[in-house]
Amino acid sequence: MKRKGFTLIELLAVIIILGILFLVAIPVASQHVNNSKKETYVDTIKKLNDGVKALISDNRIHIYNYDTTYYIPVSAIDLETGKARSPYGELNNAYIVITTDEVNLSYYFVGKDKQDIGIGSLKLINKLNKSDIGDVMSSIDTGVGVGDRPKIMIFNQDLSEGAVTEATSTVPEQ
Repeated sequence: MKRKGFTLIELLAVIIILGILFLVAIPVASQHVNNSKKETYVDTIKKLNDGVKALISDNRIHIYNYDTTYYIPVSAIDLETGKARSPYGELNNAYIVITTDEVNLSYYFVGKDKQDIGIGSLKLINKLNKSDIGDVMSSIDTGVGVGDRPKIMIFNQDLSEGAVTEATSTVPEQ
């Protein structure tokens, strides 16, 4: 006589095996999703950088003093897709930072989004990658000049020249 169905032991074994598979698969899938979001974050920063370059070429922002570190709020940069957002939320307190040596411009990023995910200290944009995006930034450093630059110029939301302060000299993350 053939029996139909599964025994209780067989069903428990299948459930235990599925549970183990889920315990392994969920963290891997979560990490993959988080890495994708961080890659998108970096892509957003690079698009913002392109937006700042366009503002400079259109003469809407004037970068001219080699002894000044310029902070441009990302909320003032229009992208083709609208205002900049990280994959985690709206960019809350973020800047594209520019220095010049009278010939070349160097572009940095510092900032975080509404979930406090971002980069806490100046990071060169052309060397930026997903591993630079940190979780839960308690604060970002907006009082940092690059190298021996004695002044910081923080532009206003309307891109008019804003606050000028003395810079705390530091070497940014390279």
